Amino acid sequence: MAHNKKELFLNIFEKKAGNISIACKAIGIGRRTYYNWIEEDQTFKEDVDNINESLIDFTENKLLQNIKAGKEASIFFFLKCKAKHRGYIERNELDISDMEQKTIIIERV
Repeated sequence: MAHNKKELFLNIFEKKAGNISIACKAIGIGRRTYYNWIEEDQTFKEDVDNINESLIDFTENKLLQNIKAGKEASIFFFLKCKAKHRGYIERNELDISDMEQKTIIIERV
C-alpha cells in the first residue's frame, strides 16, 4: 500500500512543481510521512531528487529564454549568479562617517 502511495505522491509532486504540501494533501499523508520516506527509502529519495533537478532544468531553460528575449531582470540575475568572478556582485555598503557614537549598556537581571 505504501509503495502505491509513494508512486502517487511522486506523480502529483512532479505535476505540482515540487510542492510537498500539495502532494501530501492530495494523497492524505502528513509531511512527517514524506520525510520518513525520504530518510528510509533511498529509491524514493532519488526519485524526488530527480524531479527537483528536472524542475531546475526547466526553470533554467525559461531563464535563458528570457535572456534571449532581452528581459533585463533575467540578465541581471544570471550575471549576479554566474558571473561573480567578473565583478557582477550585489553589495550593501554602510557609510558610518556621519553616525554618532553610542554606548550600549546591557544589564543582567
